[in-house]
Amino acid sequence: MKSDVYSNGPYTGAIAEIDTNYFTLSKTLEVKANPFDIAVDENGNLYISSASGQDENIKIYSLQKNIEVPNSISGNVGLYAGTYIFYNSAASKLYFISIALSPNRLNAVEVNNGIPKQEYYDETSSYYKGLHPFVKVSPDGTSLYDNLGNVIESTMFESGDMVQRFILGKSYNDYAFSLQNGFVFGAA
Repeated sequence: MKSDVYSNGPYTGAIAEIDTNYFTLSKTLEVKANPFDIAVDENGNLYISSASGQDENIKIYSLQKNIEVPNSISGNVGLYAGTYIFYNSAASKLYFISIALSPNRLNAVEVNNGIPKQEYYDETSSYYKGLHPFVKVSPDGTSLYDNLGNVIESTMFESGDMVQRFILGKSYNDYAFSLQNGFVFGAA
């Protein structure tokens, strides 16, 4: 399906499951979305942001049952086309970065076994220098690292969440973590 920010749907698409032992297609999950980005939680719930539309609801599918999970929070969780999505397992929280809007915006949604519970966004996220859509969550779930060197607080609850901790002062392509030694490694 061709992506179009001005399209109002309906949308169709698919998510491929790939067997990494043989690098073969295991199955295809047909979805009612034009997938742009995906995240999976530890319970096998798949979260999909759309590549089309101006305010599309996040789609949630149970990978065990191969069915769509109702998105019931306050009239659904709406995302602008081309929104990046990632999951913090330590906080049971989804984060979204919309780069189609200016300034880029960081949102959070607390989830419980695939069900969105509370959505909020940080009104100061526009002050992050650029807020790049590539984000890695630290293994302990306390920080979000983006490619521009922004380090953002990640907390269990809205209070204190998405607050800029510091700026590394340099852009990095990727990060790796050694919790045992207390180090973060940045590849420049």
